[in-house]
Amino acid sequence: MFKQKKNTLQIWEICGWNLCVTVKISTPFSHPRTEAIPVFIKEHLRPAMEAENSLVLVALDDEKVAGYSYSLIIGTSNLEDRAKYGCIHDLFITETHRRKGLGDKMVSEIVKWFRLNDIHRVELDILAQNQVASSFWKKQGFADFKHTLYRLL
Repeated sequence: MFKQKKNTLQIWEICGWNLCVTVKISTPFSHPRTEAIPVFIKEHLRPAMEAENSLVLVALDDEKVAGYSYSLIIGTSNLEDRAKYGCIHDLFITETHRRKGLGDKMVSEIVKWFRLNDIHRVELDILAQNQVASSFWKKQGFADFKHTLYRLL
C-alpha cells in the first residue's frame, strides 16, 4: 500500500469482465476521440483482463481511478530475431497523481510480474515529442532501441 497524505492509494490487478472498473478506467483519461474508448475497452482491455499473458493494473485513490497499466508477454516470432519479451502497452497516470511516485510503483509491479513469468526483456513505445514520458522511462532504466518513422499520404 502506498500512502499519499490522508488518502490511501492502492494498485489492483484487474481480471475477468469487471465492467464497472473498466468504465471507471475510461473516464479520467482524455482521448482525442472519445468514441474510441468503448472500442478500446471491448477489443483490447477486456480480452487482456482474461488472458494469461497480460496484466492490467488499476491504481485507486479513495475509490477514484488514479492510473492504469496494460502489459503483455509477446511470444517468439519467425519474423523477429528475439525470444519472448514483455511489452508495456499502456501506463497512464491522472494529472493530479503525476510526479508523486505512482508511476514508479506501477512499473515496479509490472517488472515483478514479468520476472515471475521468466521475461528478461521489456519494450514499450512512446511518442517522440513526449519528453516527459521519455525522461520517466529512461529513469526506469529503459534505453533507445528503435525509431519508427511515418509519413501521411
